[in-house]
Amino acid sequence: MKIDDSTEIARVEIIDRKTNERTILSEKGDSRCFFLDKPLDYEDVKAGIKYRIRLRLDQNDLDKNGNPMLDADVSKIQNEREIKIPKSVGKKQGWHHTTGKIDPQTQERVYYFSFQAFNLEITVIKTIRKFITSDSCFCIKK
Repeated sequence: MKIDDSTEIARVEIIDRKTNERTILSEKGDSRCFFLDKPLDYEDVKAGIKYRIRLRLDQNDLDKNGNPMLDADVSKIQNEREIKIPKSVGKKQGWHHTTGKIDPQTQERVYYFSFQAFNLEITVIKTIRKFITSDSCFCIKK
């Protein structure tokens, strides 16, 4: 994903801090997001409700420090169908947008995502490419 004329994000990987599982996020079309391809399933056992959580890092939605927000879309699963919970509900309940925080011990940017009793702590690793262009001139004196 191109950031500007001299910078692009070549790869984004997340690490689940509890399991150490690493996952490479993908790009889709012209989107300015990096997507977790496999949704996360969560079941509220007491209520008997299943949920599906889709996560992405949104390069268009930056926090005050210029870092992407972790966006979440949550759906209820009923009769094998996904019924999206409106983003307005997610914003009100605090799970639609998650801002990364610096872990004081490791100095890593960590996203602490929470939806009901489901909690996820991930670290993001970005591989950035920088391009340098220059004009060269060789002068020969006679």
